[in-house]
Amino acid sequence: MILLRHKMIFSQHGQALVEFALVLPVLLLLVFGIIEFGRIYASNIMINNAAREGARAASLGVPDEDIIIIVKDRCTFLDPTKLAISITPVPLERATGNPVNIDVGYPLEINTPIISSITGDPCQISARITMRAE
Repeated sequence: MILLRHKMIFSQHGQALVEFALVLPVLLLLVFGIIEFGRIYASNIMINNAAREGARAASLGVPDEDIIIIVKDRCTFLDPTKLAISITPVPLERATGNPVNIDVGYPLEINTPIISSITGDPCQISARITMRAE
C-alpha cells in the first residue's frame, strides 16, 4: 500500500508542465494581441487629433506647408515620412464659409504574426476631418 501511494504521488509531477505548455501559446497570443490592438488604438487617436488640429489651422487660413508641419508634429510616436497628408481644396479656392478637408493616413506595421493576419500588414489608419473656413 505504501509503495502504491508513493508511485501515485510521483506520477503527477509532469502534469503541471504539460498543462502549462498547452496554455502558454494561448496566453501569449492574448497578451500580444492586447499590446498590438492598444498600439493600433493609440495610433488611431493620434492620427485623428493631428488631423483635427490641421483642419483647425486650415480653417484659419494657415498655409499648407505649415499645416503639414502641424500634423507631423502632433504624430509624435509615428514615423513622419510615412504620413500621407492631403488638404483640399487648394488655398486659392478656400473661401470663408466653405469646407476645408484634411485627410491623414498612416500604414502601421504590425509586429505579431497572427495579429497581422487579422488586421492586415500594414494596418492602414486614416482620418478625415472637415471644418468650415473662417
